[in-house]
Amino acid sequence: MNTIISIVLGIIAILVIVFVGFLIWISLERRKLNHLPGPKLSSFIFGTIEGIKDFIENGGSFAEYVTEMFMGEGLVTINDKKKWTWKRAILNPAFQKSHLRKLEDDFNEVSDSFMDRLEKLADGKRVVKMLDEFNHMALDMIAKVVYAVDLKSVDSDDNPFTRAINKSFEGFQKNAEDKFLKLKPWKWAYIKTVTDSIQFLRNYTREQMAKRMEAIAKGDHVQEDILSFILKLKESDPELSEEELLDEFMTFFVAGQETTGNLMAFMVMDLAQNPTVLSRLLREIDQVVGKKAVISYDDLNKLTYLDMVVKETLRLHPPVGQPSRVTTKPMEVAGYTIPAGTMVGVALFSIARSEEFFDDPLTYNPERFSPDAEKKVDTYTYFPFTLGPRTCIGRHFADIEAKTVMTKILQRYTFELVKDQPMGLLETITIGPKGRVQCILRIRED
Repeated sequence: MNTIISIVLGIIAILVIVFVGFLIWISLERRKLNHLPGPKLSSFIFGTIEGIKDFIENGGSFAEYVTEMFMGEGLVTINDKKKWTWKRAILNPAFQKSHLRKLEDDFNEVSDSFMDRLEKLADGKRVVKMLDEFNHMALDMIAKVVYAVDLKSVDSDDNPFTRAINKSFEGFQKNAEDKFLKLKPWKWAYIKTVTDSIQFLRNYTREQMAKRMEAIAKGDHVQEDILSFILKLKESDPELSEEELLDEFMTFFVAGQETTGNLMAFMVMDLAQNPTVLSRLLREIDQVVGKKAVISYDDLNKLTYLDMVVKETLRLHPPVGQPSRVTTKPMEVAGYTIPAGTMVGVALFSIARSEEFFDDPLTYNPERFSPDAEKKVDTYTYFPFTLGPRTCIGRHFADIEAKTVMTKILQRYTFELVKDQPMGLLETITIGPKGRVQCILRIRED
């Protein structure tokens, strides 16, 4: 009897030790939640101009617990204001229009490879999931402009890099949906596949960094791409770790690929559903660039209606439907006192569909962004790339990429939406088309 009691007490002691150890692990692993599993983080969502203005001008950083698994301390997630300001100042020149216009050849080269891919699919019969195609192209564009690598993922539906970025982003989304994902033992096998994918991307980038630094040490000519600017961070602060440099690359890949792919897919969907808008856009492209093979930055500036189309697409389909940040200190928002550590969001998706802010808001109407009409659009009701000091650093990159690619597509192809496909929205971290914009492509005859 005593033996049985001893065994039972031993088992209980082991369970207690395991449980206490598990709680300690939780507190260390998920310390950014500021508490052990329990009530969710307090949150406020605003849809008024007053609230939005206060949020933009006084808000803290993005919610780090959503993204730290993937981006570490990149520009999107870093909380340290002084460090963020220093990083942003060094990286800003890489994303300014004056620098990006020097990369016209890169934008055109990747776009042309994409056109070759679409030509193989434009047989008038095959169903093409445009979102998937755009995502491949966007990945190639980032790789080319970030570190001058020809990834050519458009030529393969299943290359290792594409699989890794897709699995990483999937994990990014699931981590945002389930803040306790890493605490569930039955999810650990899945989490390992995600972390393996992230490590694959980081190792690949680590190799590119090593090659670039070796070339610089030899005195070889190197392209002034985004990699060059990221390495300047190291020059400015030798104490900066390699992992922190890699965080910036992960930020550009995760934040840049999915959002740009969604934008172009939505443009195809909206244009296919609005033939009058499409006809006018085709006329502008024919008149301004005709059959030019190389689309210059100056050409894009002349395509005023295309600019209006891009802006209207972003109004109805912003990259993120509810931009959110976590307050780093108590603040006043629209007359409410918000404590530190509170999630504060803006109902951007709802604002774009509100009659309070836009006339006939559900109608796709690029005219609302004509030079005269756009002056009437309140700054705090249309900000697809956010506002304030933390506005998206890659907004000009995305704009040039989308316009270059869409111009080349409309020069060459027509598209017809497949009937009876899902036309709703898939909202995770980003907003994407649920049906992946299934189209029949044809070579343009006229």
